[in-house]
Amino acid sequence: INAEYMGASTFGTLRLSGRERHHFLTQYVPWAVRGRSAGGTYYLNVYFEEHLDAPVGVLREMMGIEKPPPFG
Repeated sequence: INAEYMGASTFGTLRLSGRERHHFLTQYVPWAVRGRSAGGTYYLNVYFEEHLDAPVGVLREMMGIEKPPPFG
C-alpha cells in the first residue's frame, strides 16, 4: 500500500466538520468493513467492460454490493 494513500485516508478525515466526521465514522466505516468482510467479489477480477450497459442496481446486486448509507 502506498504511504501517500495511507496518509490521505488517515488524515483526510481531519478536514471534515465534527458532524461529518461522526457520520463518516458511524455510518461509512462500518459499511465499508461489512462490504469487505462479507466475502464480496474481488473487483480486480471483474471485466467491467462486459457490464457497462447494465443498470447500477443490477450490477450492485450481482456483485453483492450493499448500497451506501445516505449522507446527511
